[in-house]
Amino acid sequence: MMKHIFQTCIFAFLFSSISNAQEDSASISPRIRSAADSMLSAFRQKDFRTFARFNNEKLLDMLGGAENFATFMDQQMKSMEGIEFTVIRTGRIIRVTPYKDTWQCILEQQTQISAQGTVVSSVTHLVGVSANRGYSWRFIDANQGSPEQFRDIMPELNPAMLVPRKKQVSGQTLEEMLAGYQTTYSP
Repeated sequence: MMKHIFQTCIFAFLFSSISNAQEDSASISPRIRSAADSMLSAFRQKDFRTFARFNNEKLLDMLGGAENFATFMDQQMKSMEGIEFTVIRTGRIIRVTPYKDTWQCILEQQTQISAQGTVVSSVTHLVGVSANRGYSWRFIDANQGSPEQFRDIMPELNPAMLVPRKKQVSGQTLEEMLAGYQTTYSP
């Protein structure tokens, strides 16, 4: 009898912990999307100071701080004359999980650019980290550079967070590419 009560208590505790985690990640997902959408809105408006507030702090430090990052982004955009971002938006939130003292997520960034009459569409993956229980987020594009470079910039990433592969095609609109798109991972 005592064993049965103990097992029931353990089950109830585990079930409530799982339920609370699901409720937490469900309540955090709209905040992730809001922060990512605000970041991309700042990018579209070429407001790189605001854009910097949503970017990974270590990346900002590597570039000499937020002000230098904003200057760098402005120079990068000017050097891409003739390239137009026709679509840049968030896609699916693939994963949300607590890890140590943070919440972490992976979400899609869907982009379509037009360059000299050619359309290039892509799905890349943003990794976000929140150190304040999911209220504010900082992101980094996990598909830029090598996996080793990414881990150097973001060593706090949960090792169990597998980042999907980038998908990029030339000659298809984003909607055409997404019609047959499936998330894939490196072996």
